[in-house]
Amino acid sequence: MLKQLRIKFVCITMAIITVMLCVILGLLIHFTAHNMEQESIQMLRSVAESPQKMRPMNDRPYDTNLPYFTVQVMGDRILVNGGLSQQTDEEFLNGVLSASLPSEERTGVLKEYNLRYYKALTPNGTCIAYGDISNEQTTLHSLLRTSLLVGAAGLLVFLAISIWLARWAVRPVENAWKQQRQFIADA
Repeated sequence: MLKQLRIKFVCITMAIITVMLCVILGLLIHFTAHNMEQESIQMLRSVAESPQKMRPMNDRPYDTNLPYFTVQVMGDRILVNGGLSQQTDEEFLNGVLSASLPSEERTGVLKEYNLRYYKALTPNGTCIAYGDISNEQTTLHSLLRTSLLVGAAGLLVFLAISIWLARWAVRPVENAWKQQRQFIADA
């Protein structure tokens, strides 16, 4: 009976701790991903809405923190500029343009190209800024891996603590049980 009481105590404690740890680590990952996405979109927005201020990759403005390139669509003309423009061939450009131009959304992610885009209407036409999100994805995967390791280690530590606490909490009941048995045996 006392062993079952200890097991219930440990199970209840571990269930509460597991839920709390999952919620905390899940929120950490969610808010980190959201912040990284918002920073990326903000950077792409600033680049797309002022294409005349664009600089080569090695001379990026202080608020530009990811590799990018822009495509200025002016009727039949297409102008490519930015840090990744040297790596873009015609087939690649046609692929990203055909994936992003028809979309009604101003922002989006092209998973097959590992790019996030932001579309802005400028006096010269439509300017689309594309940013490489592979570093963002690598950071999130690393954060997820670290969170799982920290969560597993934390659960093991809390398991040991809850076993110790279960023994400590049940000790008075165990002593009372022994005293009752002794009293009945003496009577």
